[in-house]
Amino acid sequence: RGALLFSVARGKVSEGIDFDHHYGRCVIVIGVPNTYSESLFLKARQMYLQEHYNIKDHEFMAFDAMRQVSQCVGRVIRGKSDYGVMIFADHRFSKPSKRDKLPQWILQFLTDERQRTTIEVAASIVRNFLIQIAQPSKQKEEFGISLWDINHVL
Repeated sequence: RGALLFSVARGKVSEGIDFDHHYGRCVIVIGVPNTYSESLFLKARQMYLQEHYNIKDHEFMAFDAMRQVSQCVGRVIRGKSDYGVMIFADHRFSKPSKRDKLPQWILQFLTDERQRTTIEVAASIVRNFLIQIAQPSKQKEEFGISLWDINHVL
């Protein structure tokens, strides 16, 4: 049994609810969730950032959109033992101006061979990942092992 849940970025489900463990195993992001650029609040924020920090409008908009994407895909992975599939279904995510604004915990898996693939290749990658992750783990051997090294801590 399974279910699909469709949500809109910047909505309640994309930021307020966690779908950890078996409640959510895949997020597909279709399109880049840019904010409404004619908002007076947004224009005031952009003007402040430009004047005080020399951050250009397009840089802030790209950062804000990718922060939102990170929030959305983070709904399925909420802890060290959780896993999920993230699909960025828009060619704009392969552009450095977007991709480089994603957090490192996502970028480490977003390799060149996993970008701009066909549906068949993507399905094969997902199938192999799910088969591999479904294998029983040896929790006693993994106890006390950190996913971070000294470079992540410093």
